[in-house]
Amino acid sequence: MSEDHALDKLPDSQYQKLLHNYQEEYDILREQIRHLDAIVKEELSHEMDVNDFLKVVQRYTRVSELTPAILREFIHHIVVHHREPAAIGEKLEQKVEVHFNFIGEVDLPDVEMRKKLHKSFGKENRKQAV
Repeated sequence: MSEDHALDKLPDSQYQKLLHNYQEEYDILREQIRHLDAIVKEELSHEMDVNDFLKVVQRYTRVSELTPAILREFIHHIVVHHREPAAIGEKLEQKVEVHFNFIGEVDLPDVEMRKKLHKSFGKENRKQAV
């Protein structure tokens, strides 16, 4: 492009327009690189946090008693939300968030989903044993 402009094969107005477009694209790509670099750094940090959490888990694979010291190593904080009003005869539900050290909150499936998973897991184990 610069050679064509220098040899007068490309009009100055077209050259300026192309140059402007290239500069815009270059700026966008540089911003995308910065954004993706930040994401990669965050993911690497999270990976290190998970490794630290797993080190704690490995220390306590055979716990005979759950002590406050052990809980403090695993749990950063707990958030207990207000109970939602329920109709007469319905179960009361209350959301509780457990935020673990190193990995944050873990979103566990609800009770009904856990029961279904537990039942299906048991069936799979029985099939494999036969």
